[in-house]
Amino acid sequence: MDKLIGPDRSMNRTPIEQYDLSATLMSGQAFVWHLVDGWFVGGTLNRAVKMRQEDGNLIWQTYPQNDDWDWLSTYLRLDVDYQEILNKISLDENIRTAISRFPDLRLLRQDFEEALLSFLCSPMKSIVGIRQCILLMSEKFGEKVDVDGSSISLLPAIERLAEVDLQDLLTCKVGFRGRNIIEASKYLLKTGLSDQIQSMTENEARTELLKIRGVGDKVADCVLVYGLGHDNVTPLDVWMWRVARDMYGHDESMRYDQIRRWFADYFDGYASWAAQFLFEYIRTDRQYR
Repeated sequence: MDKLIGPDRSMNRTPIEQYDLSATLMSGQAFVWHLVDGWFVGGTLNRAVKMRQEDGNLIWQTYPQNDDWDWLSTYLRLDVDYQEILNKISLDENIRTAISRFPDLRLLRQDFEEALLSFLCSPMKSIVGIRQCILLMSEKFGEKVDVDGSSISLLPAIERLAEVDLQDLLTCKVGFRGRNIIEASKYLLKTGLSDQIQSMTENEARTELLKIRGVGDKVADCVLVYGLGHDNVTPLDVWMWRVARDMYGHDESMRYDQIRRWFADYFDGYASWAAQFLFEYIRTDRQYR
């Protein structure tokens, strides 16, 4: 990892392979990222980040704690054997085509609370709509961090959201999700679940998540994948239901848990990764729209 010289001397340059930063950050996994003058800038729960790709390198910096590569590499999930995952999930023409359309797409590993708050905003909202809610909440309730002379708002902590007035939160365009966000924040503070859930199995964690107001099967599964790093879970939104029906011939009468279990069995340990490719593929390919 090298420091850049010249006008970007505060930035780090780290080699990165088989990683499409743009596709990964903007693919509906996380909602804190914005493209500003060629840089991806995001206010996560605890840090602001500024980064871009250039000539096989990741140019990056974290704020206010600088040079936090351990955190960033975990967030970007650079510890996985990506090629091995691709080899294991390339089981049929559907997934092979999806991989070819979105080469180097990855999964992220967000903070658990960040993922939960983000996906509590997701029911009946588009990716753009969720991103707008998160931005407004961050600007209104989040801590401000200086990023090279610009003020970036972090995602508000659950301690802050647990005490906000519902009417103030509704100005962030969260609608009926506002009460869920407040109650979920209070629940996490009361139960200490944020720490406990880290060591739980997938089924144990899902059971606990479903106790939280506003969390159904899809939100729980999104949190399991993007906030807890479970690799064999398929969150089923409208697009993934279409994948199950149109690509794999499953009947629409099948229950949510039956379809999820089929994906888990079929992709045998890496259903989360396969689902991300298939999700991107089906929502951008005209024959399925």
